[in-house]
Amino acid sequence: GARYYLAEALVRLGDLKRADLQLHWVLQRRPSYGPARALRGEAFRRLGNHVQAAAELARAHALMPEDAGVLEKLGLAFAAIGDLPQALLAFDGALARDPGRVNALLAQGRALETRDGAYEARRAYLRAQGLGAHAEAAAGLARVAALLDEAGLPSAAPAGWPQVLRAA
Repeated sequence: GARYYLAEALVRLGDLKRADLQLHWVLQRRPSYGPARALRGEAFRRLGNHVQAAAELARAHALMPEDAGVLEKLGLAFAAIGDLPQALLAFDGALARDPGRVNALLAQGRALETRDGAYEARRAYLRAQGLGAHAEAAAGLARVAALLDEAGLPSAAPAGWPQVLRAA
């Protein structure tokens, strides 16, 4: 109860190390409390400890498999450590549970900003733009356009263009 709510407040205030101490206490007593695992993963992510964040968020996802927010944060952690296939799976999972998660679409677009993923990134940004994320999506679309131009590729995907392969 109280220690979890204190940890939430500490995370909001940016006092992440003290929040982690509170969450450690909570999880020693209730190791299967998914919200505490998710909050601890978010604290690790904000501290820049993305490997530990991914591990904690994966535990939270196992406890709360339908939580789109946990999957979105898990995708951010995987993207930060360079595991694109796992990041895309997590973002896809978040969007399957909540298609209107603009931040998941924007994060998916950023993760796909490579020559091979540019068309999928463009698609994600266009979806985010349709959901009201105009400035962020426009910036992503501009980066993708520059990437495609630099690679000498057309701005729209040619028919039959292969998409980035996603792990099953």
